[in-house]
Amino acid sequence: MIRLDGHTRIADPLRGGVIALGNFDGFHAGHQAVVGRAVRHAQDEGRPAIVATFDPHPVRFFKPDVPPFRLTTLDQRQELFAAAGADAMLVLPFDAALAGTTAEDFITGLLLGRYGAAGVVTVGAIAGPAFAQTAQAKALVDAAKAQGTVGEQNDGYLGFVSG
Repeated sequence: MIRLDGHTRIADPLRGGVIALGNFDGFHAGHQAVVGRAVRHAQDEGRPAIVATFDPHPVRFFKPDVPPFRLTTLDQRQELFAAAGADAMLVLPFDAALAGTTAEDFITGLLLGRYGAAGVVTVGAIAGPAFAQTAQAKALVDAAKAQGTVGEQNDGYLGFVSG
């Protein structure tokens, strides 16, 4: 399994992949379901499966006074993601720049531009309607639809169309 840096454009062999997007620290059954769904979509479409995780944990940015915690190291996550069938782990550095990224820029600049994603499966898609109605999840889906980048939307999967 390859470890990718979120600051860098994904190279051609992995472009066009399906990205499982979430923190995935701990990799519990819900996280496994998200990654499993991304891996299945990737396999069905003949694409690479990529798991995107954040480091440091977003809590470190939003609540810097909270003592640091980590359920799994990046090395442990990489092993878990590989065992789940992923081809690569994309480490997104969670900093002020990422925290300030709009949903539109996250889709066009990062998911489509830098990472070349063909589709994405998110934790909110699996967690159900309560999470899916949060402002962040709704903004991501609404922005993708408004940009005309959503070609398919089912069972928690957003398939992108290239523009």
